[in-house]
Amino acid sequence: MSTEATKMTNQEQEMVHLTINNIPLAVPKGTKIMQAAQKLGIDIPHLCYHEDQRIKARCRLCSVEVVGKRRAMLTSLSHRSVPDLCEMAVVANATGMMPDRPLFHAPVARIDEMPDLFCPKADGGLFDAPGRLDIFNCFRRPDEASMAGGVFIVVECKDKKSWQVLKAKGHPCSRNDRYAALYHPAHLLGVETGTSVLAAALMKHATGGGNLRPLCDLCGRAVRDLPKGTVLDMGGHHHTIDGVEGVLNPAAAIGPDAALPFYLLSHRTRKRKRNRYAGIHQ
Repeated sequence: MSTEATKMTNQEQEMVHLTINNIPLAVPKGTKIMQAAQKLGIDIPHLCYHEDQRIKARCRLCSVEVVGKRRAMLTSLSHRSVPDLCEMAVVANATGMMPDRPLFHAPVARIDEMPDLFCPKADGGLFDAPGRLDIFNCFRRPDEASMAGGVFIVVECKDKKSWQVLKAKGHPCSRNDRYAALYHPAHLLGVETGTSVLAAALMKHATGGGNLRPLCDLCGRAVRDLPKGTVLDMGGHHHTIDGVEGVLNPAAAIGPDAALPFYLLSHRTRKRKRNRYAGIHQ
């Protein structure tokens, strides 16, 4: 057997399993990401790359990042907070949209990555179905705009010509041109508060949705054993309770066997013990 054939055989025996745009794939060790994507019919834009040439990597057009790896590098940071969940519960009850999962996906992402992430899995996104709620942690350089306190919505682009014009102007659009993100990077807190008060006092109506209904409850869930007698003290900017995390559950009436809303847990004392990871009960 020739040396070249031996190398090919050894390479075929050592396969690497990966997932690109939620599609599983097995490729020989040493395969470049661009080559693996091409096997799936996914075109990564590039200028300077060619299989028969030494890689220059100068145009940077083909740069990609593995979003999921960012969380692994930032495990010491919180990726969601109780105020985040509280606000999203209000959004759910006002719009009828539900979270894709109780604690959200909450990826660490750039603003221009929102349209690719917050869309159905069938289009390479995170969601099991369209019309889902989520949050993200803005990954940015110090000189880039933050989304702290910002709001956004990802919409489906049905008029391709219009969105091509907006994309050319720098509007965040998905790589398949099917989704776009509309966003404002900050709350106008003083304006919003005054508008809400004036709407209620003068116009006798709320500034939120006109069909509010209870769909989600922000509840507390133990992340460790909480003995009987534990005082659930709440404090800090993010309204934390030691040993308890916030979670969005389907709305339910308060009762002896129902989990309490998170903010009703504040400074209460556990009267009975529940299993670890169970909803907090009084």
